[in-house]
Amino acid sequence: MMRCLRDLGVAWDPARASSTFTALCMIHCDLAVLTWLLGPGGCPVDWAAVVREAKSYQYQMEEGLAWVKKVASANGVELPA
Repeated sequence: MMRCLRDLGVAWDPARASSTFTALCMIHCDLAVLTWLLGPGGCPVDWAAVVREAKSYQYQMEEGLAWVKKVASANGVELPA
């Protein structure tokens, strides 16, 4: 569905887009979907919020948190400790 909306030219709502990505991380969304959102999907991300939420929810998916840190770093984002 997100691909269809993108193809139709529907833009991300700037007030909600970053929280959308954060929420998907917290529900352990498939890494392939998150990767798509960052690339062709064009979803904006507040990396600090993603890491903050991951820590506050005691993120159980170590692979996911490691992925978030890797991708944030690759995008030149300095994450809080």
